[in-house]
Formats: sequence, structure tokens, C-alpha cells
Amino acid sequence: MKRFLIFASFLFIINCDDGDALFEDFDFDNITVQACLPENDAGTRNYTFYKIETVNNETLSIQVSSSEDLLEEGIYDNFSVTSNPFEYRKFNGTVSNDYFCNDVPPSSPNVTETFIANAGTFIITTEYSFDDGDGIPAIDEDLNNNGDLEDDDTDGDGIPNYRDEDDDGDNVPTSQEGVNTSDLSQSRDTDGDGDPDYLDRDDDDDGINTDQETTDGDANPANDGPANLRNYLNPLVSGPANPPIDTFIEHTYTRQSNVEITLFDVTLSNGNSEIIYEEFDFGTYVGNGITITENPPFN
Repeated sequence: MKRFLIFASFLFIINCDDGDALFEDFDFDNITVQACLPENDAGTRNYTFYKIETVNNETLSIQVSSSEDLLEEGIYDNFSVTSNPFEYRKFNGTVSNDYFCNDVPPSSPNVTETFIANAGTFIITTEYSFDDGDGIPAIDEDLNNNGDLEDDDTDGDGIPNYRDEDDDGDNVPTSQEGVNTSDLSQSRDTDGDGDPDYLDRDDDDDGINTDQETTDGDANPANDGPANLRNYLNPLVSGPANPPIDTFIEHTYTRQSNVEITLFDVTLSNGNSEIIYEEFDFGTYVGNGITITENPPFN
């Protein structure tokens, strides 16, 4: 049996005993990880994560059974490839997603070569990423520049700025407050106090918070006053809401799951040849965004 030790990459050409090339290529580094996800949300969940290399019709796949929701943030380890199959396959034609996500694989294309892992473990690390739709990259919402996005909460509503669509809590979404996403220092600053409108609870510095400059009884100050100069941007208009506004607008943001799979000390075999590597980054599956809605307490 031939054995090939690979430490850093899966890019390798392996020769059979008869001298023919077994693989035209073996490079999956820049190929998107896709997934077949379980339909059940309790009990044992079955996942298939896979990559399809379309030039040479090759695939990598790993099947995972777990009682945990692997799309939830966390570290999941102690998986063995002997009970969670990890396989390389080569086909004689184009492979579609149906091959992996149907209960019965299509009759074509045909598999011409299979390597199955018979030793090794893997770990799954899932992290969340967020998009609050305000156009500001999360890294630019680290106002104190300490590398911790969780402690930047301008309005103190319990939702940090990087996932808060209304950073200053004035009931005008950040995206509507003249943000210059290419140069935040050039964002609109109506009262010229050095705080851009999207971080300023009193945009026109008239002593009345923007969220209170509404006369129609709703919590939206952006529809009060002339269209070309809303009350909350006009220092000459400072009549507060009566009764006072005591609620924040509904907050929504998108949460994505990023599922990273890393394998260790894995041996793949076809019965005649083996591929062995110490560590392999299978890749990261990026899940569909989930919309989260929050109603923060008013302050």
C-alpha cells in the first residue's frame, strides 16, 4: 500500500501502482463549503458539509450526527471520522447539490474513485456574525478601540452598536442619519458639536432629544415637520412630545452562523493507497442570515 503524508495542503498528485495519475488535481482550498441541514430541531440531527470541485468533478464531504444544533455559537469536538464519514470522491461527470442533499442520490454521474477516512478526529467551531444594516463595518463601531465590540453601546439600550440599527437611540435609524460609510469623520453633524448625528441623541442641539421632537404621537421623529427640514434637525423648533415618547423603535439585525471544520490526524484510504495529514482546514460553512427582532427597554 502506498502512503502519502501531507501536512499543510491537500494539493497533491498521487500515482497508482501502474503509474497512472489517480488525481488530476486535489485542491479544494478556494471552494465554497455547502451543507445539507437537518429538518428536525430536536434529537439527533444529521448534517452533510461538502465541497464540489467542478473542473475535475471531485468532491469532499463530511457527514455529522449530533444532538446539538451546530449552527448555534460554540465549540463542538470529540467527533470521529469512523462514525462521521469523511470522504473524497471523483466522478465521471458534473456533480450537483442533489447528489448530497437527496435521500436517494441521482443515478449519474458515476463515482470513479473513493477515498474514505478510517482514522482521525475533527472539531467544529461556530461563531456568529451580525449585520445591523447601517452600512458601517463592525470594526468601525469599536468606538473605544479596545477590540471588544460588546462594550460599545452609545445609547445604553443593551444592544451594542455593531448590531444596533439605531446607535444613539433617537428613534431615527443610523442608516438615515447621513452616515458617510467611506469616511465616518465626514458623516452629517447637524449641530457641529463633533458628534455625528448617528451618535447624537439631540441632533440639532436645541435641548430636546431627537426622539422627543415628534408632534403626531408616534415614536418616529423623521416624519414631523417639513420634508426638507424635519423638526429634529431644526434648532428653531423645540416643542417636546406631549405625552413624552417612552419607547424605542423596534430593532432588527441579521445573524449568520459561520461553521468552521478542522480535521486532525486523518487517514484516507481506497484500499490500495493512503493519504495522511496532521491537520486539514475543511473550510467554513456560512449559513443563511436569520432576522432577529428586539424591543430594548427605553431609557
